[in-house]
Amino acid sequence: MSMLNSGLSAAKLQLPSVAQDNKHFIKLFIYLSILYFIVRLVYIFIRLRNHKRSPSDFNYVSFTTLPGQVDTVAVDCTHPYLPTITHHKSHYNPVGLPPSDTSTGLVLNALKQGKPWKGGPLYNGTQYSKVTTNHFDVDSFLSVWCYRNRELALKYESVLRHTARVGDFREAFLCPELVLLHGHSDGVENIRDAYTAVKLSCWLMIQEIKLFSKPFEFMDHDEKFDYFLPRFKDILIQPESKWMEWDEEYKRVVSGFDLLNASSHYVSIPRTPFPLGEGRGVVGMGVGVGVETAMGLGDPSNHPPLHHPQSSPGKRGLIRQNSPPRNSVRSRPGSRPSSNSGAAGGGGGGGGDRLDGGGGHGQPG
Repeated sequence: MSMLNSGLSAAKLQLPSVAQDNKHFIKLFIYLSILYFIVRLVYIFIRLRNHKRSPSDFNYVSFTTLPGQVDTVAVDCTHPYLPTITHHKSHYNPVGLPPSDTSTGLVLNALKQGKPWKGGPLYNGTQYSKVTTNHFDVDSFLSVWCYRNRELALKYESVLRHTARVGDFREAFLCPELVLLHGHSDGVENIRDAYTAVKLSCWLMIQEIKLFSKPFEFMDHDEKFDYFLPRFKDILIQPESKWMEWDEEYKRVVSGFDLLNASSHYVSIPRTPFPLGEGRGVVGMGVGVGVETAMGLGDPSNHPPLHHPQSSPGKRGLIRQNSPPRNSVRSRPGSRPSSNSGAAGGGGGGGGDRLDGGGGHGQPG
């Protein structure tokens, strides 16, 4: 009995010690938690202070001057060692980048998802001070422009996404049914944005032909970027201010869509060639949506098929007429290298030299 009493007494003496140890542990946990949050806040503050957001923080650099370049990201093309934001194969895109059909869409996704207070690959992938690409077309230009002009790009996000689609794939949602079925791909909720995207694409392509060489004819894309980068903001905000420069091509595209959107011009079997009628040479924008392969019949000796093997059924299609075969585009002097060109640079997006179908289309991404 005495032994039992002595054991109980010893247990009573130990209880305050155990309670005191738990109290010290809780205090230590609280102190460490407070210290962690303080360090985290300081880290976020430093990152926000160094966060790049102004167009002046980002510079376009020529693809030909890349050896030895650091702090550079390549858009709408691949590169053997630089980080990329591109819809082409063999890329080095940031981990976790949400998918998009165009490189412009991928750049916008990275800008939306990469937050300074989150950090990580998506944020770091948009903090390079220099951006480059190996060619000039609508998608590559918009990728560079959006990377530099971030706030304005996110404000006009849906129009820019759709402009890239129009320029790269010759798709436009120019009727309410197409907006309803496919508008979510680019965030297009009204038909007005689709028509604005066509106007912007027409302006870029027609001005390129008027003032410079045809697409991929000569390696003068640096001069094209120098010209268009400072001018695009004004026409994006107010397209009608330059209506005389895009109106003629815009009418051709819209009339072509109306022509091919007629019931007599629909084809029910993918991979079936169909005539565009009266040799008009106009792309029927949007009619290709829902097919995998389309072919415009113009010159009997020149019927290049358009096929996107990576696209899912019912999503990608594009139509053109009187375009040179793809291998002739690649063999042209000054044309951009293909996606397996090695250290010289990677694949680039493709667009014709007009929205009405002339010119070649590069390797699809």
